[in-house]
Amino acid sequence: MFTFRYAKHKISRAQRVTLWKPNRPRYAPNTPQEAEAMTEPEPPKRKKASLTKPVSFRLSETDHAAYMEKVELSGLKPSEFFRDCVLQNKTQVIAREKNSQERDRLIYLFNKASNNVNQLARRANTDYLAGKISENTYAGIRSELHELTHYLKAVIGNVD
Repeated sequence: MFTFRYAKHKISRAQRVTLWKPNRPRYAPNTPQEAEAMTEPEPPKRKKASLTKPVSFRLSETDHAAYMEKVELSGLKPSEFFRDCVLQNKTQVIAREKNSQERDRLIYLFNKASNNVNQLARRANTDYLAGKISENTYAGIRSELHELTHYLKAVIGNVD
């Protein structure tokens, strides 16, 4: 039966028990060298650099398989392998050319235009399936939209 008196007895008994601490010797030293070794403080532990910033990337199935094969051959964890490769400059970085302002502006405008082309194509397809426009009209719209799309792609390749 559990009573308050029983609980008080258990608590006082637990307080009397002293646990073995790793810094305290379990026996008395026999020689002065042992006594000196027991009194030397432990060297301070080195603090590891805190890894707080995540970096992630996506790979295709084949690239992932090749990456994991290299990780296994290295004997490291994937994150350690990646850190080692990048931070120790074991990679070859190929810088891309930066786009000019004109090219960036042109890409922006073409993205807007391609959104409109997509809306026109969707509307033409819906109207054709609903029977609102003829097959000849639908084919003409499709060919004009394809021609416009190819023109936009050709122009963006010739900029800069």
